[in-house]
Amino acid sequence: MSARPPAPPASPFQGWIALLRGLVFAAGFLCAVVGAVLALNHRQARAADPLNSPVLLDLVQRAQENPADSNLVAQVRAMDLLARRAFFTSQALAGRGAWLLLVGAVLVVVPLRGLRWLQAPVPVPGTAKAAEAEDREARTARAAVSVYGVLLAGAMVAVAVVFRPAATPQAAMRPAPDAAAHPSPTSGAAAATAAAPTSAPPAAPAADFATDEEMLAQWPAFRGFRGLGGAAKDVPAKWDGEAGEGIAWKVQPPLPGFSSAVVWKDRIFLTGADDTTRELYCFRAADGSLLWRHAASGIPGSPGKPPKVAEDTGLAPCTAATDGRRVFAIFGTGDLVACDLDGKRIWAKNLGSPKNPYGHASSLMTHRDLLIVQYDQEKDGLLLALRTTTGEKVWETRRAVQAGWSSPIVFEIDGKARIATLANPMLAAYDPADGSEVWHLGDLEAEIGVSPAFADGRVFGGNEYARIVAADARTGEQIWETDEDMPDVASPLPVNGLVLLAASSGILTCRDAATGAKAWMKEFDEGFYSSPMAAGGLVHLTDRTGLTRVFKASRTWEPVAENRLGEDCTSTPAFAGGRIYLRGMKHLFAIGSADAPK
Repeated sequence: MSARPPAPPASPFQGWIALLRGLVFAAGFLCAVVGAVLALNHRQARAADPLNSPVLLDLVQRAQENPADSNLVAQVRAMDLLARRAFFTSQALAGRGAWLLLVGAVLVVVPLRGLRWLQAPVPVPGTAKAAEAEDREARTARAAVSVYGVLLAGAMVAVAVVFRPAATPQAAMRPAPDAAAHPSPTSGAAAATAAAPTSAPPAAPAADFATDEEMLAQWPAFRGFRGLGGAAKDVPAKWDGEAGEGIAWKVQPPLPGFSSAVVWKDRIFLTGADDTTRELYCFRAADGSLLWRHAASGIPGSPGKPPKVAEDTGLAPCTAATDGRRVFAIFGTGDLVACDLDGKRIWAKNLGSPKNPYGHASSLMTHRDLLIVQYDQEKDGLLLALRTTTGEKVWETRRAVQAGWSSPIVFEIDGKARIATLANPMLAAYDPADGSEVWHLGDLEAEIGVSPAFADGRVFGGNEYARIVAADARTGEQIWETDEDMPDVASPLPVNGLVLLAASSGILTCRDAATGAKAWMKEFDEGFYSSPMAAGGLVHLTDRTGLTRVFKASRTWEPVAENRLGEDCTSTPAFAGGRIYLRGMKHLFAIGSADAPK
């Protein structure tokens, strides 16, 4: 009778096997929980989508049927704000959940591989094969555990990054090299948010644009020259749109839109759109007569069906811009047109149908012979410079930002021009010569509708649910921040050493521009989408009902006048020729003397 063969010995790695089994179970449980949360989040996101919310759509329908019901209108606004907040919170959760699900999957796969190695059959002791196997298994186990330890540490770091808390001012600021050196796009961590221009800038032709002095005397873009929010001349402080007092004229544009007016001498430019037509209009400043209208049609690449947009965005929310020789307009379809001042098309192109949950709403900006376009999408962002005369691309800079509705500005520091942009998650400055990033200040993670502002060597930016910051215009170093009473649509106005912040909740705050200290705060019944504008030491701020409050730019609240337009208003006024041009929901108003502006 032969002897029973000896039983294989127990694996020497029973402790490691038990540990890895536990980790597989824990990671699998994590994946199951995260998957369930993501599924529920997806369902809730669809319900909270502001464009498809049944509750919101029903409220909007009822408000349209009962326009005089102020309580119903207020409910629509409140519900719309809640839906937007829920939608973007859900999007952020989905992104973080996807990363966490990936981490969980890695924590399942890697230990399973380790278990396979550690649980291999153990040969009979005392044989050469057993000795060789023991040596191999020991080395394999040590390698597996080491690799898993590294991956586990990396996963923990990834989770910490994805769910990081708000950074301190010092951690949030990432200065670039000295701006005076005209740096190329930053490297290292900043390289992820500022890619090198994709093409070398073509040689610029001879100057064919208005001088800075001419531009300053007009209103060539959203919030005026360079988007800085100030007028060179005084404008009327008192009027009554309902009674017609102080109103030179009012006209109804052919198509609706939320864009603001742009003024060049005797011409006012405005855009309008519906589901079938997108148009650029030119009105005569003297009497409001329509001089010409140009349809943005026949553009190669233009989508056959316009993208779905929010009702309060529409397809014509972007304010046009002019360089004094041409006028430029962009629409929610991505169609961009350039016309001469008589309405003849010079060039046109489509930038691609915008992937934006509410619709593209960033206004255009000109700088010398460049047309600056901020084209931020759901997945990435694009800052683009086109030659004003031909439409050819001078440079483009890809940016790791999310969809937003902020517009670019141009400022000058130490004799150097810079482009400032604001988007989730950063306030950044670029060199208009080649599109390279000069600096950026991060950790501004929120739905961004506010545009940046500049004065006295400081750039201001931020948004509700993030924070408002003041940054050194040379380096991007943070000077101060606040998370109180923040705007989410209206842009900051720095004036007389102060900065004014107007929130859609109806709170108006005045802070010291150098320190951020609160000077005063006022709360009103109606909120603000229109940005505050300055002229002659006075500030004009229009609420959503069309009531414009005029007050002194001082460290105490000093009201001057309250002026009713007679209709709702979300656009920003244009100041030119001693007049105010303000678009209401139905009409374009010329406020001031009936005499032709100088």
